[in-house]
Amino acid sequence: MSIKQRGTVSAKRAVERFFFLLPLVPAVLLVFSLMTQLLPDQPLQRFFGHDPALDALVGAVVGSLAMGQVFVGYLVGGELVRNGISPATATALIVSWATVGLAFLPYEMRACGNRFAITRNLLAFVSTLIIAYVTAHLLDWI
Repeated sequence: MSIKQRGTVSAKRAVERFFFLLPLVPAVLLVFSLMTQLLPDQPLQRFFGHDPALDALVGAVVGSLAMGQVFVGYLVGGELVRNGISPATATALIVSWATVGLAFLPYEMRACGNRFAITRNLLAFVSTLIIAYVTAHLLDWI
C-alpha cells in the first residue's frame, strides 16, 4: 500500500471516528450540566480554592485516576472553570486525563515493561503540574 493510499485510509478512519463520537458531546454536556445544577457550588468551592498549587495537584490526581475519552476531559475542565474552579486546576485535570494512565498502568507495564511504564507515568504527572503552572501564569499575563 502506498503512502497516499495509507493517508486516504487514515483520513477516512479519522472522519468516521469523529462522526461516531460526535453524538457523545451533547450527552456528556447534558449529564455534566445536570450534575452541576443538582450539586450546589459550595462543595466544589470548599474542596478547591484554598491553595493554587494544592488544587492543581488534586486536579492532576483526579485526572490521573479518571478513565474515559480524552475529549470528555476538555468538556469537564471547561465546566469546572465556568463554575469557578481555577484554570490551573482544570488544566492539570485535563492534561493528566490525557497523558497519565494509572487505570491502564498494569497493561502498559506488561506491554512496555515496568520501568518504562512507571517512568513515563511519573514524567507525565510532573509535566502535568508544570503545564498547569505555566498555563495559570500565562493566563494571568494575558
